[in-house]
Amino acid sequence: MNTVVEPAATDPAEPSGAPRLLERAHLAPWMGPWAAYLALVTVITWLYGLWPGHSLPFGSVALIGGWAHCVDHASHTCTQVGFPAGIPMSLGSSVIVFVWAASHLGVGAEVAMNVLALVCIAAGAAALWLTVRSFVPSHVAGFMAALLFYVSPAVAAHAGLVSLYYGFAWLPVPVCLAVLAVRAAHTNTMTDAPRRVAMLAVGVFVSALALVYSDPYPWVIASALVLPAGLCVGIAALWSRRWRSALLLVAVAVALVLPGLLYSARESNGDLATTSPLSFYRAMSVDVATMIVPTRLEEIGRVLHSPVEAWKHTEFYGDGSNLAFNYVGLGTLVIAALGVIAVARKDRRTALIVGGLAVGGLVCLALGLGPSLKVFSRASTRPIAPGGQYQYGDYLMPASDARAPLPWSFLYDIQPFASMRVPYRWHVGLRLMVAMFTGAVVGIQWRRRKFLLAAAVSVFLVLEATPVLLTDLRHRTEIAHDQLTRYRADMDASFKGRFRAGERVIFLPAANDYLAMDLAPTYDIDTYNTTFDKAVAAVRAAQPEPVVHAFEGAATGQLGRDDVCALFRSATVDAVVFDDFSLRWDSYAWPPAAKARAAQRALNAKVGVFDDPAFAADQRPLAVIVRARPGAGCAPAAPS
Repeated sequence: MNTVVEPAATDPAEPSGAPRLLERAHLAPWMGPWAAYLALVTVITWLYGLWPGHSLPFGSVALIGGWAHCVDHASHTCTQVGFPAGIPMSLGSSVIVFVWAASHLGVGAEVAMNVLALVCIAAGAAALWLTVRSFVPSHVAGFMAALLFYVSPAVAAHAGLVSLYYGFAWLPVPVCLAVLAVRAAHTNTMTDAPRRVAMLAVGVFVSALALVYSDPYPWVIASALVLPAGLCVGIAALWSRRWRSALLLVAVAVALVLPGLLYSARESNGDLATTSPLSFYRAMSVDVATMIVPTRLEEIGRVLHSPVEAWKHTEFYGDGSNLAFNYVGLGTLVIAALGVIAVARKDRRTALIVGGLAVGGLVCLALGLGPSLKVFSRASTRPIAPGGQYQYGDYLMPASDARAPLPWSFLYDIQPFASMRVPYRWHVGLRLMVAMFTGAVVGIQWRRRKFLLAAAVSVFLVLEATPVLLTDLRHRTEIAHDQLTRYRADMDASFKGRFRAGERVIFLPAANDYLAMDLAPTYDIDTYNTTFDKAVAAVRAAQPEPVVHAFEGAATGQLGRDDVCALFRSATVDAVVFDDFSLRWDSYAWPPAAKARAAQRALNAKVGVFDDPAFAADQRPLAVIVRARPGAGCAPAAPS
């Protein structure tokens, strides 16, 4: 029986007597890599602002903290919001459960979410380091891969979308475990291979389950990255009649895919149940020009004095995120391709795995381009007014404004691809593969003692990978912390002590009311407002007609005094709150502008209930709380 010899922990072929910046220094062999890893995680954590006195976006902290205190973990539903049916917990469940557990230890939501981000980054960096080092036995390769992935715009730009942020930070973990499991199955001449694969498959399942319950996007991307490698190895195993290898690979595939199937079956309101017209996917996909032409939003663009300051989002469809955060660079792509070739040639045992991973990266590249090829594909009209709020129509791009249709456009009608309504996020998977193989190139040059070349390539890759945004994240997290502190004080000034426990409340005007998820558990009320846009239809179907009518009237500017009276007379609400702020739009930044608050208060006053003797209006700093006066014409009839 042939025995496969794994690379030694200390490779004698590594250079000696040369610079030891990352490999060993004059310390024990294991201390250099550990020091480098700790330095890497510390630097990334510092750049991302995961420190005391810093916060993730205040609205996300409020939303997740509210979920953690509201959700009934037996039914996975929060009935205090979207009353009376409530809203099932689906997106962000992993984060919510972590914050809920931390709250029982006396840890607040802000601190808990920072700690969780640190855990995801530390675990993901270690996993990516380990994956790359399994191909190139050099700690330099692992270090560079992890650094390039976590400083990239694909990850850093999602720091404001908490569930996605955690998912993308955690993404390397199931990918690493699955790659190691595929490799063990591929080289299963060892007698303990089934046991190793089984242990790794359990890890794949658990980490993938945490991933899909953070957000389905990263789980689908992880599957697209790893399954081609498993397929390549599986075909080779069947061709050579290595049935045990094929069965082991099936176990790995099941471990990776099963969490998504469970999520899809259980979470009927989850992201896997939504679709949009093809024009939406077309608008939110990657324009090739934004992927390869540097702007001054990237460090490489600043160094090269790029003539493009930034892409003008008013000239393109979408919300601007599809323009600003997708730069990869031709140089990086070429170096990554050379890395694939170099690794495949150096280690023939894993050439199929490397090739499969490269195919997975190409799949992510292709799907990120969306259903149509776009190259400087500007809008035929300017759909977005400068400074205006985005409307749904801004996300609908006709095929005539693109260069040509792409052959895989049919996939956007098939789940789970149909639910990934923002195709440019596929390029996070591309970025992961690029980081792996560019890191491998640096590691190979380092092992060949070409230190100056390795250093030059490293500097170039870091400049091309790093967005200017990254250097501003710490400042943004400081601002977010201040916003959260101010928000708490403002909400207490307006609402603390103003409600009785269990009161039924409706906040007007209403939209996708993110902050309602925080207000309901904080002040122990039940609100008809809904925080999860994909659940609105189901929630509204279970709500009383006067409530639905009031929501519609407020949205169209047709809400009148009689509509408010009908709410109280039908005994469906105990209080109507007219906010001076938006529960949706002001969840992005706090406080709202004084001029906007005054305008909203004046608009609310036109409903005609603040001075009506049938109502009691409690004028608060940021809201007016209205109740029906007992015995007046709008009070509910006394029970007979």
